[in-house]
Amino acid sequence: MNERALERRSHCSADRPAWRRMAWGPPYPIIGIITALHATMRLSTALMTKATSPMRRTMGMSAQQLEAFCGHWPGVTRDIKWETKLVLSVGGKMFAMTPADGSDGGRLSCKVDDARFLELTDQPGIMPAPYLARAGWISIIEPSRFATTELQDLIRDAYLLVRARLTKKVQAELALLPTDKATKS
Repeated sequence: MNERALERRSHCSADRPAWRRMAWGPPYPIIGIITALHATMRLSTALMTKATSPMRRTMGMSAQQLEAFCGHWPGVTRDIKWETKLVLSVGGKMFAMTPADGSDGGRLSCKVDDARFLELTDQPGIMPAPYLARAGWISIIEPSRFATTELQDLIRDAYLLVRARLTKKVQAELALLPTDKATKS
């Protein structure tokens, strides 16, 4: 066997870690480790706060809370599509949606990073969004099961993800978020 064939064969061998064999895995091991640590820290923090202070945490997010949370962000537009869906977009690209009238249990859908898609859809109460899963969208079936801060983090990440994929010209026209200023200074 030549060297190239051995290299291809070793790439698929069973002795490699599972995340390295999967097509969706990170290109470099350190990124996978950082992503896994980040997810573990978020989950453990969420579990710890659930156990210690159940009365202090607000749970879920309504359409009005969603609009109040991110309606003032640069470039965000509000639309009603498909008769009842409140859709929030940046630069004409959707990043979050929920029923405007609170029907369907207040289901909240948003775009997530491809690396986190499988991690999030494995959690109870979260599933791939119908018709939009191929584009990396999740649907939170019962938002009231999740802390408002967790949902806000997902929405903020969705906004930043969609905003980062806009053209450079459109991105330059948008003002910075207050959280962006702190990280870039």
